[in-house]
Amino acid sequence: MTVSFGGPADDRSRHQAIEKAAREAMRFLQAFGAADLVVFAPSKTQKIMVAERLRVACEFYNHLGGVAAEYGFRAGLHNHLDQIVETRDEIELFLKLTDPKRFHFAPDTAHAHLAGCDVADLFAKHADRISFTDYKDARNTPARQDIRLGNGRVLPAGLAAATFFSSIYDLGEGEIDFPAAAPRAEAGRVRRLDLSRPRLCPGERARKLRALHEIRTGEALADLLLNTAPRRWSYIVAATGGSEVRGNATVKGSPPIERGGTPVMSSRQRERRA
Repeated sequence: MTVSFGGPADDRSRHQAIEKAAREAMRFLQAFGAADLVVFAPSKTQKIMVAERLRVACEFYNHLGGVAAEYGFRAGLHNHLDQIVETRDEIELFLKLTDPKRFHFAPDTAHAHLAGCDVADLFAKHADRISFTDYKDARNTPARQDIRLGNGRVLPAGLAAATFFSSIYDLGEGEIDFPAAAPRAEAGRVRRLDLSRPRLCPGERARKLRALHEIRTGEALADLLLNTAPRRWSYIVAATGGSEVRGNATVKGSPPIERGGTPVMSSRQRERRA
């Protein structure tokens, strides 16, 4: 289990409040066995200001890493589009400005790819900094019609949010070279992977994961996916050569994403509904 956490770390006047909130979150999640504090960067600013803002944020992240260690957590930054750690040069600067013994990297493969990063090369260069990986495939795919989320919210075609959701794919369906990236992540002893995307049904997802044998998640994960029926996933997987699998935050029965009023589902799901 992980704690996803964020705040305006590029604003020194907010550091004390962010630290207090982080401590409260870690104290609460300790009881559930959480061990990773996944930190989201502040929102994007003008490009010319990114380096200056990032220096302020990284000073705090080095401190926050020490705070996390007090609770038995590892803190790592999670890159996202439209945040100050988005592009490859920003990721490199973040890694340069943070202490590898105190603060880690918790990358999102889809966000990195859509920001123009070569994910396999990024993992090869910085495997020793990676503590957590959100594994999602991606291919830039403009939304041709509105997208309806499972909670009923509609994202109009033409907006960035709609294009983003349209651009996320299951492993092996997008453009990311996971067979090249996965061994690098394992070499860095990634402790947890988050595999999440409600596009394929359980059986199809299991077969995709089996095909990507380099990820070495073990048969236990495939069996788990084949024998359960939730449409949304978040599985924590040991990726250091073992096959330990622990389900986390699984939402059963949640509706699939829809495009233009039509649910986004696999051919097998459509056959089952018919």
